[in-house]
Amino acid sequence: MRRAIPCFAFAAVLVVGALPHANATQVEIAGPVNHFIRDHTVTLHATRLLNRTETAPSGPLRLELRARGYLPGASAPTELRTAAFGVAPIAAGAQVDDVDSGPLPFAYPPAGSWLLTIVLSEQVAGAPGDGYVDRTTASAWPAILDLGPGESGPARLVGPATIDFGIQVVGTSQTQTVWVTNEGRAGAWLPDENRSSTLPGEFVPPFGPVTLPPGSGQSLTVTFTPQAVGPRAATITIDGQPLVAPYNLQVTGIGSAAPQGRLSMTGGYGFSAVMVGAAFGPNRVPLHNDAGSLPVRISSISVDNPAEFPLAGTQNCTVVEPGAECAFEFTFAPKDVGTRRATITIESDGVGSPQTIGLDGGGVLPPPPTAMVSNVVEYHHAQFDHYFITASEDEIAKLDGGVFAGWARTGLTFGVWNLATPSTRDVCRFFSTAFGPKSSHFYSSNLGECTYVRKNPDWQYEADVFGAAIIVLAPELCMPGSTPPYRLYNDGQGGAPNHRYTTRLDVRAAMIAHGWIPEGYSTLGILGCVVPPAD
Repeated sequence: MRRAIPCFAFAAVLVVGALPHANATQVEIAGPVNHFIRDHTVTLHATRLLNRTETAPSGPLRLELRARGYLPGASAPTELRTAAFGVAPIAAGAQVDDVDSGPLPFAYPPAGSWLLTIVLSEQVAGAPGDGYVDRTTASAWPAILDLGPGESGPARLVGPATIDFGIQVVGTSQTQTVWVTNEGRAGAWLPDENRSSTLPGEFVPPFGPVTLPPGSGQSLTVTFTPQAVGPRAATITIDGQPLVAPYNLQVTGIGSAAPQGRLSMTGGYGFSAVMVGAAFGPNRVPLHNDAGSLPVRISSISVDNPAEFPLAGTQNCTVVEPGAECAFEFTFAPKDVGTRRATITIESDGVGSPQTIGLDGGGVLPPPPTAMVSNVVEYHHAQFDHYFITASEDEIAKLDGGVFAGWARTGLTFGVWNLATPSTRDVCRFFSTAFGPKSSHFYSSNLGECTYVRKNPDWQYEADVFGAAIIVLAPELCMPGSTPPYRLYNDGQGGAPNHRYTTRLDVRAAMIAHGWIPEGYSTLGILGCVVPPAD
């Protein structure tokens, strides 16, 4: 079975064997796997897809789950395996065969770094060992779930030591969030029942189970509802498995009998895309005292990212009378590409102080220069039912002149940038004749994908052929002056792989209706960003 180009799709079903061609084995974990508890019971599911000419396996099959990694201090890897689950062989000529393992016990130690792999193997006469040969090989794209680094010691939660809710009217509620990080090297499981408060009627701990992989964080919400006038205090404890020690949070507040002023404001502001070096604003932020009969005195207004979200006019907000309003401004000026964030903090003597406003926006590169644009022309081979694109004037002349027989223009084009154009990434091109008599080309702007395909003997690297603009904010968002080309894969129809690249959503929908599969960045399957066609 020949290996076609690997699909870059992020989905729950993991594909092993040759990818992404007509013959494949899909395997998945049908039940939940808790990465942070040593003992698991999992269910595996496999679907074997056969083409019309493939011979079904002659021996029994089996499914198993394996973990391979290094224990601390070990120089050789250790492999852990489930009890194998036997599967009857697939009937000759069958197109699809589904198998389920039923519950399988599996355990791995918390120490070390582990990779989880689902394996489908076949019993072969004369095979060494237990007589089974893996259907997956080292050269196949493995179905791997990265469990992350582990250690022999447990997880460790780190977060703020105290929260002060300030003044709160008795019988009313206020919430605040704390950011807790797992700074250990083992995963943490924080079940709901492991939360407690020494004053549960007034300080309510966060609820809902949480899993924290090593190095990750989670916001936890605490609620304060004073039941009496005067200072209130408690300790909130969050425990879990396996922790060095419980996380303790000291919470304080003041119950007030008299209604206090309360500032109301917009909770957040977001901006889709602003070019690096430019600025958007100023943006007005109003603060209104809409609760209580007392003025609110503001002691400070600050932002934790003043370089990209500078404030102005904060001196206008010092005292806000009941029913009155004040306002200040901020500007968004990204210094780098990607998502940029900041938090404005407003401290006052009003209810709920300190209060925060979230800010986020996207920084994008300036569009590449239009003077460095070439035109890509699409062709179709009716006999092969294959598509091909090129920006090479020499190839275009030969294709139009019949030097390469069988190819005809589809009438679709789009623009691309020359190699090494600023704000773009070079696109690699590969060629294969391993599916004769048909041949095929493949393009990618993903550096990792280009590197991976270079190792596949069925595909020959030809050259980097043109530039595509870099997606810098979100997969579906191309910078101004560009549009996404959608990449589609024929799933091995006709016995040979082929990809089509188009900027038109109607063409994409028609190809999907004919069994083609989206590939590339995001669920839409995007090659990068290119210049829209003139038409």
